[in-house]
Amino acid sequence: MTKNYEEIILEVCGEEEYKESLEACKHKQCHAKYVPLNNFAYNDHPFRHERITEVARHYLPHVYNRKDVFDIVHVLYPLVVKVQASGKLCESASGRVVHVENRSISHRVGSTGQDGVVLVMTAWHIGKYCRNKEIQLTCILDYNDLNNVGKTMNVVKIYHYDEESDVCVLECQAPDANTADVLTKRVAAFDSLYYKLYDRMKQKKKTFHRWQTSEWTLSTLVIIISHPHGGPKLISVGERVKRDPFGKKPVTSDLLYNYTANTCLGCSGAPVLVFGAPTHSAVFVHRGKLKVDGTNCSSKACRLKKDKHGYCSCKGWTSHS
Repeated sequence: MTKNYEEIILEVCGEEEYKESLEACKHKQCHAKYVPLNNFAYNDHPFRHERITEVARHYLPHVYNRKDVFDIVHVLYPLVVKVQASGKLCESASGRVVHVENRSISHRVGSTGQDGVVLVMTAWHIGKYCRNKEIQLTCILDYNDLNNVGKTMNVVKIYHYDEESDVCVLECQAPDANTADVLTKRVAAFDSLYYKLYDRMKQKKKTFHRWQTSEWTLSTLVIIISHPHGGPKLISVGERVKRDPFGKKPVTSDLLYNYTANTCLGCSGAPVLVFGAPTHSAVFVHRGKLKVDGTNCSSKACRLKKDKHGYCSCKGWTSHS
């Protein structure tokens, strides 16, 4: 099958390679568009135009200067991980912790039986390396600046994948029980805030006249949190590319969404918040750049569902043990 997008994993392993990759980047003029978390802040000030920092105001359009937008970014941020492939090759991408299960991987050497299993969603074109015995995949938590190496989780196997949609879930062993507990709370905080935001937008739709559209659907805001060039975690803001006014499907219909939010090498697999998506599955996976026009594109929506035991199932996906 011919791909109409360019995968943007990154061949980088160390700080020197990171700096070289930054310098060699053909999109380096866009690096200034990335926002660190401490600049993406909302202050509870009585005057609306002063509620957010000057830096955040510069990147976020005025219509989206809302506390709930900032809150959801702040709870998603700590769930984003750097996905590193090392061994026979050295490549880097991004991913997101989507679930933690209270079980251990029995064949892991030194396992206490209580550490927990962490599920990370990323792009299949990086996750597939888990099949290669000469390549070791790891996911790095809390790599937020160059002085903090973060916590490393070994990828044990592919939990589920959808090759056509270029999405997969990797099963990782938590480094310790405390980290598993922290991640469990982080996932719960994100899920709770996201569903409240979604339901609030959905409720507003009912109060509008029939010729109007809900605030949620009108929104074209897209926010990506990733590890560009395999470096520290950063935020990029953009908008969805709309369908044409005659209702024809865009060239990206098979990729679900395309958008202007900035990305570089190493951003594949990063979570993409699509605020106008008419579904609860509004956190997608960054896939790459479209060859036809250079805009960025996401995967199709793939939502994890929990069974009665609290374990995740991926109906319609391909299981791989």
